[in-house]
Amino acid sequence: MIFVFGSKAYDYSRPEKEVENSAAYFKQHQIRNVLDLGCGNGRHVHYLRQQGFNAYGVDKMLPETQEQGFAIADMHYLPFRNASFEGIIANQVIYHGTKKDMEKAISEMYRVLQRKGLFFVTLQPRENQEWRMGQKLEDWTYVASAGPDKGEIHHFVDEQEITELFGRTNLIKVYRDARNDWCILGSLNQ
Repeated sequence: MIFVFGSKAYDYSRPEKEVENSAAYFKQHQIRNVLDLGCGNGRHVHYLRQQGFNAYGVDKMLPETQEQGFAIADMHYLPFRNASFEGIIANQVIYHGTKKDMEKAISEMYRVLQRKGLFFVTLQPRENQEWRMGQKLEDWTYVASAGPDKGEIHHFVDEQEITELFGRTNLIKVYRDARNDWCILGSLNQ
């Protein structure tokens, strides 16, 4: 499944390199139960299971599946008990909304993540996003007016805002991937 965003094509049938790297880090730290928040077609859940993890996926729009471990859910109201997971992957998902929506999604991640649990999140940078910036909703939050994301809300961040959003955590690594997206690997302190 190939999708084109901007001028680049992405193969959504294979796991992303940064998710593979995060899974290796999770494995080094004996993480076993992992939630893929915004799992889409389930490609990362399947990859994680192949790597020996107990992986679960949630998305607000899942393809019809009878497979165990997938649930239709809103990232702001996860259907799991507190501290259900040792690790969370939220790849290309929590920036879909306003800043307040992102804060709620992060709060839900914290709620279902075990103390000292690990997480990997990707966020959209503020620079080079002109093609996604349509109607402005608030500072750095826009509804895309064209392209494959037309009609989607995006909130764009810089490094300072990442620090603010994830202030309750230990930020292990904050970096840019090959697409120039922000990648955050962290652990829950509380």
